[in-house]
Amino acid sequence: MRSFLTVCVLAGAVGLGGCGGCNDNNSVGHLPDAPPAPDAAPDSMPPDAVSLVILNHGVPAVGVPVYFLNADGSVANAAVTDGNGIASAVVTQGGSVTAVRPFTTEPPPAGKFTPDELRTFLGVKPGDHLVLSRAAVDTVTATVDAAAPTDGDFGTHYDVFTTCSNGGTIEPGQSGNGSASPDPGGPVALDNCHGTADLAVLATQPAVAARAGAHPSALAAPQSLYHANQNLPPGDTPVPVSLRGDAYAAPTTVMLTYSNTPDAEIDVLHAPILPHGNLGPFSITAGPGTASLLEPTVPATTAIVDSTLTLNSRHEIVDWGPFVASYSLDMTGVLLREVTAGPAYDLAAGRISWTEAADGATPDLTIVGILVRRPDPLAKWHWEIAAPYAAAGIVLPHLPTDAFNWMPNDTDEIDLDPVKTVKMTGGYDAVREHILDIHDETGPTGYVIGDHGRAVTMTSMVVAQP
Repeated sequence: MRSFLTVCVLAGAVGLGGCGGCNDNNSVGHLPDAPPAPDAAPDSMPPDAVSLVILNHGVPAVGVPVYFLNADGSVANAAVTDGNGIASAVVTQGGSVTAVRPFTTEPPPAGKFTPDELRTFLGVKPGDHLVLSRAAVDTVTATVDAAAPTDGDFGTHYDVFTTCSNGGTIEPGQSGNGSASPDPGGPVALDNCHGTADLAVLATQPAVAARAGAHPSALAAPQSLYHANQNLPPGDTPVPVSLRGDAYAAPTTVMLTYSNTPDAEIDVLHAPILPHGNLGPFSITAGPGTASLLEPTVPATTAIVDSTLTLNSRHEIVDWGPFVASYSLDMTGVLLREVTAGPAYDLAAGRISWTEAADGATPDLTIVGILVRRPDPLAKWHWEIAAPYAAAGIVLPHLPTDAFNWMPNDTDEIDLDPVKTVKMTGGYDAVREHILDIHDETGPTGYVIGDHGRAVTMTSMVVAQP
């Protein structure tokens, strides 16, 4: 009935009441939390100053070097973050901000050399309040106790969905009524519930019943229940969760229709948004035409649909808006230009470049990365850069060399990350302040801004050439 696939669902960063979701590396699960809102600028900061706040597991990162460059490459300020994790400067429009080791370099595992990290925002504007953060993971074990549906012979399978960053299953005979009871229960290990979560259960008849010769008319219809506002404090002590006061109801069928699609399978995830985040995800593989998926019936007023397909690059279309039981997407003119060659690094120009196809929609922004290994002196660093879209290339900012020369040279080994481009409601301005958190921490969840909109991404699959 459901197939968990390698795509991601967004949670509401703004206007959709929370976050949750799946991880951005295309594995099953949820997206981490959306980044925190930037702190208000200190009273002493000029109104047109650009600031950067760095938070590591919710704690201000103090003493981080930050370079503020004007649009012409001149240094506006070379600073370190203060006790609030903030550095600032007045920068001309189109300048850049770079943090060096924003979360400090992790100690390497035995036999490995962990790279330093640099993060750069290009195309900043006066008054920007930029954010870099790393979230802590909280964990809790929920000991679930539920009743079996009374409608039909449920010998059954019970999927538990939550607004935490994952869910699980419970089993018949594992409730507080003992192994002789059909009532389900058992432990479910949960992450990132942040103290409170909404839960839902989808009960389905096991396939073994059909294999045992049961007539289809004898199989019970799927049932679902919803449980809101469950207290789930993080810690090592299991938390009892009783679902016995929640009534079962028929699940909801969501219809998905795609037209004018390329010749490729479309992996789809749908997530209703609840008070404490997004539920699910619920997934299906679709193509041209209509497909349907089944999910618990919940009081959601907004939802996300994430559609992913792979051509020469990986494309993702994320729509968010009012919850409807019927969604349609015409892909005419929606997909972005693909990368057809590269990326590669031009030493003379200090530029990461690539070749793009002529057809496809024009993006709003680009994210690139470069990994550099220097033999003498022994050094290794990963530099990630977000920028307004410019066709086929991004020039690295020339940082001051007082402490170290971060620009790659002809004796360095160089590897390039895949190129990622994004077109979205509100453009680069809408996400610039959080763009590197979105890419590193939240994935597509961060692009969800307001009560409706669309984000389209392209991630290159071309192998970088030395």
